[in-house]
Amino acid sequence: MKESQPKTLCRDFGLCRKFSTYKYILATVAILCISFHCFSQTRTDSVQGKENTHRRLKINGTLFYTSISRGGIQRDERNPTLIPLKKYTLYVINLAFMDSIPKVTKRFTSNKNGKFSISLPPGKYGFVTFEEVKTGLSKGQCLPTKRETNNNNIINSSVWECSMPCPIEINASSIKNVVIINHLISFCMNCP
Repeated sequence: MKESQPKTLCRDFGLCRKFSTYKYILATVAILCISFHCFSQTRTDSVQGKENTHRRLKINGTLFYTSISRGGIQRDERNPTLIPLKKYTLYVINLAFMDSIPKVTKRFTSNKNGKFSISLPPGKYGFVTFEEVKTGLSKGQCLPTKRETNNNNIINSSVWECSMPCPIEINASSIKNVVIINHLISFCMNCP
């Protein structure tokens, strides 16, 4: 009689159907939760059409400048002195595609020793000055372009270089010890 009792309870109250319905609902909720969790980990960035994993990686480095003068006081141009570029602001640009105009994503200012640290999602990046943000960026640009001015037979020039190949690509880990240098060169056409 004990064996037939569960069959009667199951048939009389419909518990068997309720338990199987609950199992189905529970399984469906579990699958939805797992898929939602997996889907929320990597979502597609509609602007760039690539996956954005929401990880942030750091680029640490130092800004320097050199000053070379040709004409007047002679200096050793082969090994110019690196001077920290204090409290200087650069803009970070994202180079999603080399044949498109980069987009400004962030700006940063170096500290009193020229050091900087920025946190960015994985991607390809470069650096530009405020003047270039204001006047417009070029396709594939990843460093400030060479600037020259000519005033009363004195030519002033500004050239930038980076210790790493540009654009700087960060994917798996942070990047340390990036050195960005602004070479300031002046030529005096009438000086001895």
